[in-house]
Order: sequence, then structure tokens, then C-alpha cells
Amino acid sequence: MENINETKVEPVKKERIFELDVLRGIAVIAMIIDHFTLMAYYSEGFGGWAPYVFGNYYEIDCGWFSKFIELCTNFQDSTFRLAGHYVFCTLFLALAGVSCSFSRSNFKRGLKVLIAGFIVTIVTSIISVIANEELYILFGILSTLAVSILLVAVVERYFNNKWVYLGIGILLVLGGFAIHWWDVPRINKITEIGLVEVFEIIIGLKL
Repeated sequence: MENINETKVEPVKKERIFELDVLRGIAVIAMIIDHFTLMAYYSEGFGGWAPYVFGNYYEIDCGWFSKFIELCTNFQDSTFRLAGHYVFCTLFLALAGVSCSFSRSNFKRGLKVLIAGFIVTIVTSIISVIANEELYILFGILSTLAVSILLVAVVERYFNNKWVYLGIGILLVLGGFAIHWWDVPRINKITEIGLVEVFEIIIGLKL
């Protein structure tokens, strides 16, 4: 016989923050547009990917498509795109940082993002080998997010003080300006990467 004194516990429904979702959506849409136009930007010409995919590429005569490629090329070469790239990447990373305050386990969350980053690395490495092109994404935005979230998890484990979080964050931002993050050397070939270079990429000394 069921005990009438037992109360049924309803699962707590997680409330989403509308403003954060809107800003996150804007940042994601902006990055999709940027990557889509970048893909179109690298499609044309002898070094582009389109001639490898479409056997009759040089026989195609499509006015609107050429105009679209030209539009994407102009966008990628524009100052607006360069400025927007920094704005939306900063927005995306900042929102990820804010979301850490609402996460039940930043360690688990960081591991999931790290796995996603590894998948991107593996897929782009396979594509690079097949296409014989340097298309590797070894430490992209997902890997950056993963390392950042895992660092938050470590700091939370040993320092339960939001002022400490703020202080560490300010030091990291100032450190980025100290090493001139906008002008660090870029690695263009996977053969240039060793253990030292991997460490330099993680801490921001190389891209």
C-alpha cells in the first residue's frame, strides 16, 4: 500500500537566461557566416577546393554564382570583417566564461568541449592528407574554450572566491596584450610543430 506521507519530488527545471541565449545565437550566426564566406573565398582558382570537387569546374559559366563568390571575397578582405572577427570571437568567449558560473560541473563541460576540439583536429587532419593541403585546425576555438573551461574548473577547486577569479582573468588578459596576441607568429605547416610549439600555441605565443 502506498504511503500517503510520501511526496513526489518534481525534477528541477533549469531556467535559461534569454539575454545570454540571444547574444550566444548572434555570435554563432556571425561565425557561421564568416566560415561560410571563407569557404567560398578559398573555392576559386588553381589552389582552391572547387576544381578538385567539380570535374567540370572551369566549364561552368554562372553569373550569379560568380557575383556571390566576388561578394564573399570582398567581405573576407574588408576591414569590417577583420573588426567583426575580433568582436564576435570576444563575445563568444566572454559568454562561455559567463556560462561557467551556471554550470554544475565545469570539468565535465570542459572535457566535452575538448573532445569536440580533438574531433575537429582529426577530421581536418584527414582532409589535409587526402587533399594534400595544409588545412589542419590543431588548436582552434573549441580547444581554446576547452582549456579555458578546464582552467576555471581547477581554479574553482582550489579557490572559492570570485575576486580571485576576476584577478586571474585580468592577469590573463593583460598577459595577452603583453605578448601582442594580434601579432604572434603563425604556424602554417604541421611539420613545423613539435612539443615546444604545442605549448606555445596553448599559451598564445604562436598561432
